Amino acid sequence: MDRDAEFDVVFLHPPTSFTKLRYPLGGLFEAATGTGDLLAMMPLGMLSLANELARAGRRVAVLNLAKAMQPLRPLGEAARGPLEELLRAHPARLYGVGLHWAAHAPGALELAAWLKRLHPQARVLLGGLSATCFADELLREHPAVDCVAVGECDGWMPAIAAALLADPPDPSAAPNLAWREGGAVRRSRREAPALEAVDTLDERGLVRPAPERARLDRDALLCNLPVVRGCSQECLFCGGSGSAYRGRYFRERVELLPVERVLDHARRAAALGLSGIKLFGDLRLGGEDYVRALQAGLRALGPRLDLFLELFWPARREELAGWRPLARELHLSLSPESSHPTLRAALGKTFDNQALLELARDCEALDISAWFFFTYLLPGHTPQNLAAELGLLGELLRVAPSSAALSLPYLFVDPAAPLFEDPARWGFTVTFDSLARIRAGLERPYWLSAIGYRTPSFDEHGLHRAILELTLGQARLYFQTGRLCARDLLRTRQNLELHRGLGEALAASPQLDDGAVQAEIERRFPAHLRQGSPSLLLRAFFGEPLARAAAPGALAYEAFPWALELLLGRDPGAEERAWRGLDGWSAEHAAKLPGLAAAAAPPASLLALYQRLFAPTGLSAAFLEALLRLEWELHRLAHAAPGEGTPRGLRSPWRLLDPLELLASLADGQDAPPREETWYRFLPASRTALALSFDPDALPARVPRARIVRLNPLARALVKAEPAMRKVLARVLGRPAPLAPEVLLDGRDVPEAEVRSALQTAGLG
Repeated sequence: MDRDAEFDVVFLHPPTSFTKLRYPLGGLFEAATGTGDLLAMMPLGMLSLANELARAGRRVAVLNLAKAMQPLRPLGEAARGPLEELLRAHPARLYGVGLHWAAHAPGALELAAWLKRLHPQARVLLGGLSATCFADELLREHPAVDCVAVGECDGWMPAIAAALLADPPDPSAAPNLAWREGGAVRRSRREAPALEAVDTLDERGLVRPAPERARLDRDALLCNLPVVRGCSQECLFCGGSGSAYRGRYFRERVELLPVERVLDHARRAAALGLSGIKLFGDLRLGGEDYVRALQAGLRALGPRLDLFLELFWPARREELAGWRPLARELHLSLSPESSHPTLRAALGKTFDNQALLELARDCEALDISAWFFFTYLLPGHTPQNLAAELGLLGELLRVAPSSAALSLPYLFVDPAAPLFEDPARWGFTVTFDSLARIRAGLERPYWLSAIGYRTPSFDEHGLHRAILELTLGQARLYFQTGRLCARDLLRTRQNLELHRGLGEALAASPQLDDGAVQAEIERRFPAHLRQGSPSLLLRAFFGEPLARAAAPGALAYEAFPWALELLLGRDPGAEERAWRGLDGWSAEHAAKLPGLAAAAAPPASLLALYQRLFAPTGLSAAFLEALLRLEWELHRLAHAAPGEGTPRGLRSPWRLLDPLELLASLADGQDAPPREETWYRFLPASRTALALSFDPDALPARVPRARIVRLNPLARALVKAEPAMRKVLARVLGRPAPLAPEVLLDGRDVPEAEVRSALQTAGLG
């Protein structure tokens, strides 16, 4: 073992799979479950164990390889070069590779082999819940894996490192390890974790490389802290359920971190300038005394942080009222599983829908943001009652405008979950029942191959179709409740139809190999949707800007956002007609779109299409022509710099922007603004703008500096136009207009006359 290595221990969080460089639309979670497909957020235990070693005097670092891979994905297989350089730059005597979530199986196993090739003298240790479940298979089938950390190791990491760094290594000297010896798998003694050792703050800068860590993402803004260890719930898909902990992870009862340990994290988070603290697990499991003690400590700290709490069952209004004064903003999450009380009760969650609606109303009254997470496919789901799941989601969205509700699918069953251990009891067939099968399914080009179970009512293709239907249903709910604009509803529909067509092709030709599947993807999907394609659910909830899809093919959808709002708001039945018309126009003019986007006037064919789409609404031709010409002028100015004939991207002098686009691009680690770039958001009431300045290289990253600035002539004209447009939309729709786009400026002037002429054409000048 290399005693001169720069680090004693380096922990690595792998991407889900390195094959995503070759198959970027692979989409495990990307297209189905509402999160980035590389799963770049580290398990919090990894940083905690690294902090233990740092306190013990070890040289230690943490590499988030999934996050480092994000900006490199457009390079394809060539991205392996920079990633290898990153690994070479962190030589260590012991590498700890995370295999917590089974979705990381392909990435973790390839990374282990990669490390052995680059650093043959180093030891490779895998750990996490999934590594614990498959410890024997890992050690039998994967020679690059030297040891597996089994169960929870809080408080014992210094002893584990000492045993594995000894010369010769002696795994038997430390607890909670499994290793190969004489052709057999051996295990050391079991020791309970020491919860007072848990520390998930990166005060020492252990996470490398620093620029990745410094970006303004959820890792930097929040202190994430798992308070509850073990679980009292029996969610059927979850590998962290109560029975999983008892049967696989050696934990017989639920425990909570000591109150003082939680408060220590809150105090340090406030001192570091972080925006909030997210406490995982229902604190009420600790009893009333635990909750009161924690509230008293937070009260002494003052409302300096945002607070994120998890609920396992609905809270009473007086409980919520007790928490609200302790935080600047209070956020709750609750997972009811199903909107059907009978299906929910079968999972041990016996509260009814009325309790959920009452919780939503109470949160709205107390200025609390609540997130309700539902899931499918559950035992008892059929094609008929699955579609009815959306009913409760719509009610929650309507009674609580500040809250959110999402229904998410499981693509495969977590190892150790109740469904994994006894699928026949529920009528399920689990096809991903080993690490090898999980890895093989997840490494294929398209996410249909990542579906790892069947139910009495759905096979893999049935679940694929159900995901597309429920995603579209949710997009319609978000549009109806003002959370999604019409343009993004239609763009969601466009993307779903691409996935639907591919799914049907694969169902008809199941024998296609990976190369043929990838060729089919490239034939059907535009290039901008193949590179880091966004989650279908995130697209539906947050809108198209999250995709950063500024491709010419977006022209028909992007050029007339207010017009589409009018069309679908006045004639909901126009969705199918509008989508087919706009998609057909885009396909017909694909070769000419770059030039059309910079034209001084809208193409006659596009103008005629919108006129046909609007014909059933009864709106006057004069009004429509004025509206469309105004929007085209704004679109042209947004995407083409003055004096230039080519479209511009994110750095254009100004552009129409969904309010979430900036934060989304930063959270994804893409298109991060350079040092001290300033972004402006209009405040129409005061005719000023809020300027947000970012320094992405600062450690730790802080909430942006904000100031009020004067508006340039273009800004003043548009501030004047936006309220008028909202009034027009509200009058025509008969209700407040949802999500009209905002305007982003970089401070440069655009000739006011160009905008005023467009406003006057529409009667708004």
